[in-house]
Amino acid sequence: MAESAFSIGHRQADALATLTQALTNLQRACPAEFTAALREEIARVRGWQARIAAVGQVKAGKSTFLSALIGRPGFLPSEVNPWTSVVTNMRFGLPGDPASGAAFHFFDEHAWQRIITGDGDTRRMTEEMLPGFRAEVLTRQTEEMRTRAQRRLGRFYDLLLGTKHQYDVVGREMLERYVCAGPADDADAEQPQGRYAAITQSADIFFPAGDFAVPAIVTDTPGVNDPFLVRDEFTCRSLAESDIFIVTLSAHQALTEVDLALIRMLARHKGKEIIVFVNRIDEIEDYAENAAHVRADVTARIRSAIPDRDFTLILGSAYWAELALDPDIDPARLRRLAMAPEMERYLAGLGQPVPEDPSRRLVAASGLNAVKRALAAAIDTAVGPRFLAEETAQSLAVIEALRSIATTQASQLGHRLNDVGGSALGTVQTRLASEEARSRQVAEDLAKLCATTENRAQMALNNSWIALRRDLDMICQSYLEAEGSTIAGALSSQAGSQSFDIDLLRLRGQLEDATVAAYGAARDRLDGVVVDAAVQAARMGEEFLDDAGSFFSQDDLPSAEIVPAVPATLQKLTLEASRKGGWSFWRRGADQKRTLEALSRAVMAEIHPATENLIAVFEAGLIERLQTALQRLQLLSRLCTNAIQQNVEQLEAEVKSLENVVDGTELRERLRERLSEDLRELDRRNKLYTDEAERLRGVVRAARRGAA
Repeated sequence: MAESAFSIGHRQADALATLTQALTNLQRACPAEFTAALREEIARVRGWQARIAAVGQVKAGKSTFLSALIGRPGFLPSEVNPWTSVVTNMRFGLPGDPASGAAFHFFDEHAWQRIITGDGDTRRMTEEMLPGFRAEVLTRQTEEMRTRAQRRLGRFYDLLLGTKHQYDVVGREMLERYVCAGPADDADAEQPQGRYAAITQSADIFFPAGDFAVPAIVTDTPGVNDPFLVRDEFTCRSLAESDIFIVTLSAHQALTEVDLALIRMLARHKGKEIIVFVNRIDEIEDYAENAAHVRADVTARIRSAIPDRDFTLILGSAYWAELALDPDIDPARLRRLAMAPEMERYLAGLGQPVPEDPSRRLVAASGLNAVKRALAAAIDTAVGPRFLAEETAQSLAVIEALRSIATTQASQLGHRLNDVGGSALGTVQTRLASEEARSRQVAEDLAKLCATTENRAQMALNNSWIALRRDLDMICQSYLEAEGSTIAGALSSQAGSQSFDIDLLRLRGQLEDATVAAYGAARDRLDGVVVDAAVQAARMGEEFLDDAGSFFSQDDLPSAEIVPAVPATLQKLTLEASRKGGWSFWRRGADQKRTLEALSRAVMAEIHPATENLIAVFEAGLIERLQTALQRLQLLSRLCTNAIQQNVEQLEAEVKSLENVVDGTELRERLRERLSEDLRELDRRNKLYTDEAERLRGVVRAARRGAA
């Protein structure tokens, strides 16, 4: 049996450990009001996981290959039929998970309905890009699925809704009970295979870390391009939750129309990695010679489909991987296959050393190790560094705030130390009381500024949304008016015909262009509202927070651009021209104005879902950007307020101390010593902040070197 010598994501694991240690050190040393924020940062870092989804058409061998990838050949059921629609999450080394076993989650009524109605961008991309996806068919099939579950489970159906079954140990037979269908006609209701499949929404299977150095979730999704569209829906709903995609193709018919559509859909998910695995290379004729042709053809066609996205292409065979990992395989059979001349030529063509051991040869030929290396590269040089950069930037902002507060406090303490050494203590008390009152007023003004800014931004967002809806409606009306003469002529020539076509291609382009332009203008207006507020907040807090203006930046706010799209299927509108009781006024000589008004209503009704989708994409992008900007403004305000609060507490303490100091030299010296100790503590904190900031920057530098 082949040995595993992988540690997938070990560089990311080291970086996460360094980041966690730095944040923990800060949490122990920082003022109490910052510990909650740092605790949240630590929880996010510790909760990070590599999320990998395997997708592809049915019959491509995806589940078989995944079983080999996790080192358990034959573990995942590979039976395929219309009733297998369960997303299976294999969880490796996640904190808080059981050491082994499985949990099977059942639908509730809300989940059934959610499948039918879809959820925003994922449903939109599915309908737009997957050939054959029809929402009305999905609705019917979902109802059939629910009916089948009720028929199989009888009185237990209602009791199981919204619950789960959990086990400490799991095997293939148990998986078949939950993720594979039973008899097609349900003749034997007691048949264990597939007993709960129709009601199972998802399966979680728990493993130790294995080859993964970081917590990881590997999701086996239902296949796409099956007549049973619930499969497509579950697969596409899993994509948004994953960072790395393994697309499994079959060498027999690599890159069908559905494969290309799926890859285009995946490419629309920005910031995610794509690994394409061409399976069943062992089944093509003269694979040693033809593998290179398959690789060249698939590479060229994918690059044509997604010219702006990188991807990793690997050829292999899940069958070879299974044989190599099978401890019970006949050694003679293994040797015959591994040492065959064609296998020698195939391995030589990979440009890697050819192992002597038969099992290792099959593993090398299977593509198993190549996929593991690709996963390691995706985690260590792409997905992981992106998370580290985002998290470290947030942590550095907190550190800079802590350091700024400590520096300001040290300066103020220095002045007070000098005051205590003087003789005019009454004057000092008066000044400190005045500073305290002013500090409290600034904190109130900051809170009002944040509330006012949020209201102004929300009003600007609403106005932008209303303006876009009005503009899109006007574009549709103008389009029909501009086409008026063409439509009138067509009506005259087609009077009495059964249908009438209106070309919508140019209208689609106008709607998309208008949405992009409106988004840019609205984005700039919203940015202006929040940036103006940030400038005011920085000015208010500059006395209490050193370089307060550096804590707000719009440079890396999300959703700088959007990619709105009218579904590609919306190319023309076909209207029935002579339906009884419908368009009877289309007869020759009918009122042309009335006819055009009716056509306008028909076009508007047809295009309405597309315009609503454009508005939804427009609004979602602005909301994401605005929420992030407001969060940064609130962070700036919170940092200033915390600095002010610390200043107020210090002032209160100083005023109280000065009340007890008359002319006694001993009392003055005690106060001076306490202030001096506070200064030394601030210096110690500043050094710690500087050291941990450098440690965090080192994490980012190392991640960038790995990604280069």
